[in-house]
Amino acid sequence: MLKLPKHVGFRWVGISFAPLLLGFLLAGCGAIPISGALESPLYGKRVDEQEVASVAAVGKSREEVISDLGKPTIELKELRILVYSWIEHKGDWLIFGVGYVTGVAGSFPRHEDWSLLVAFDDQDRVTHAGLVKKKSSESINTTARNWAEAQGINIPPLQTTFALSSVPVGKSLLYVFWTTPPTSWKTILGAAISWPFPLAIAVDGQYLSEMRNKTYIALTVEPGTHELLADALPPYRYVERGTLVIRADRRRPASVTLNTLPNQVYFIELLCTTGTGDIETSLVPKTEADALPVIRDFRPVW
Repeated sequence: MLKLPKHVGFRWVGISFAPLLLGFLLAGCGAIPISGALESPLYGKRVDEQEVASVAAVGKSREEVISDLGKPTIELKELRILVYSWIEHKGDWLIFGVGYVTGVAGSFPRHEDWSLLVAFDDQDRVTHAGLVKKKSSESINTTARNWAEAQGINIPPLQTTFALSSVPVGKSLLYVFWTTPPTSWKTILGAAISWPFPLAIAVDGQYLSEMRNKTYIALTVEPGTHELLADALPPYRYVERGTLVIRADRRRPASVTLNTLPNQVYFIELLCTTGTGDIETSLVPKTEADALPVIRDFRPVW
């Protein structure tokens, strides 16, 4: 019998569970709309096109934008861009597979990921603002960079190799690098594969970036205690709605508390795998000697 991944929770609709693949091959499967769009977003606060000119007017200060719009969903410090995201609900669909004797069905939402991007100059004054619809497979970093380039905004060039940076005076520097799981019979059989989608990184409750496997990010923080978080399905990307859901207890984010000192560099290895019934995420501090041979072959997320 074909088994579904344990991390997918189903609430069955009207018909009994059967071997899906056999049913699909013998009879067929399909999808039909069962509801229309919701007026309110599934996540976040919608910003309409006509609002952009007022809430993110050119010349407005960063503090004024945050006062009007609240805390940003993501703060892309390297690009000087604040991101305000929301998820538009476009309707619910029923998907089904029917065999000769049994079948299976479940519902899922059709949605769109939208963001207001607000770019600032080195004086923290708005230079550009606009709305973008993001591809689900694309990181917010890539979306923001493509938008900035289209607007003619001067942003740092995209680097392709690792370079150890100097620590800003009096600050602490964190390197987070995402490695692949070690090869084993489990990975060969597909029981534990690296998470294939962008993963969100937050420091002290503020999302600062997304990253992919075999990339790294450098984060400058004040000396002191900080909580670093890695989230495979952050709330601005994933809403638990419908019958085809990945339950919260199967997708717990990873976090680690760091006590940083001034003028010091820290390395944290990130692992995120799936295929074993859960989305397993971990953050593990590493020594420079252990980290550098790995991270030198990675590219930065920016």
